[in-house]
Amino acid sequence: MNIIENQAEDILKKTINNYKSTNNKYFILCDTITEKLCLPILESICETSFSDNLIVINYGEKNKNIDSCMHIWQQLLDKNATRQSILCCLGGGIVCDMGAFVAATFKRGIPYILIPTTLIAQIDAAIGGKSAINFGHIKNQIGLFSSNTETFIISRFLDTLPDKEIYSGFAEMLKHALIADNSYWSKLSNIQDINQIKNINFIKKSIDIKLNICKQDLHEKHERKKLNFGHTIGHALESFSLEHSSVPLSHGHAIAFGIIAESYLSWKNGLINKNQLYNIKQIINKHFTKPNISSTDYNTIFNFIHFDKKRNKNLFNFTLISDIGNAIIDQQIDEQQIFSAINFCLD
Repeated sequence: MNIIENQAEDILKKTINNYKSTNNKYFILCDTITEKLCLPILESICETSFSDNLIVINYGEKNKNIDSCMHIWQQLLDKNATRQSILCCLGGGIVCDMGAFVAATFKRGIPYILIPTTLIAQIDAAIGGKSAINFGHIKNQIGLFSSNTETFIISRFLDTLPDKEIYSGFAEMLKHALIADNSYWSKLSNIQDINQIKNINFIKKSIDIKLNICKQDLHEKHERKKLNFGHTIGHALESFSLEHSSVPLSHGHAIAFGIIAESYLSWKNGLINKNQLYNIKQIINKHFTKPNISSTDYNTIFNFIHFDKKRNKNLFNFTLISDIGNAIIDQQIDEQQIFSAINFCLD
């Protein structure tokens, strides 16, 4: 269940106090950034100190791995966590994703709640019951589906974020609009100021779009594949950046250019027209700078795609769009078109 804004603060406080009053152990998982910026806000909401209940991991996508999971599991053991304990995940997509995975596997599963502190986590990573960690620089290779008890959406956490993190979430908003709602795309296309992106109505709209899709297909067999739009090439760009760049792309930045690439594939296969393609590219280029990637790197980027989607010989499975606001799954794309799409989005 997703609880939003003022109601979220009240119920979160009651949830924490209930665990305190029943003497059941509770733990706050955060990273080194959210410990500094977001934990004081949480303590203010709950009117209590969490200094004795903290489990802290290092910040960053490179730490979304089995080593960090082992650290959390060890901390839970050392602090005598039981199957009745609860893990409260305070952070962005990495903390929420990894925390859910850890909780779902510790002692065959303990309760957890998500308190997403970034825009991308509030509208995407903390919604829908998926959890995973990276493996070998490849995104989300080890994971499972699990249902947390509650997700608390509190917009004042967004005030702690640098601009690039707001825009990272904005990329997922754009994706939601492109796959599900033409009028939402029109509204997002008219955004001029970063503060407009944090509009609670946009946050609610993106949550509703993702939830409606996930309810139809929890385990990503059919309808949920629509959410993969922009992510096949986007994840490859992100994985390449993680391995080869001293300042890796954010998830949303990579997905934004994945959206351009996969919109190109949609046009190339006669699903959208050229005006729609260039409208999408124009809106994304307005808000996101082109990644500093050379054409000599395209082969390496393509190699990451082998790990992201099932393939049949030389064909790769993509989600594309057949109109602004409508996605179409299970589209078979060949290698040559993928290279052309990478070139188009980075040109």
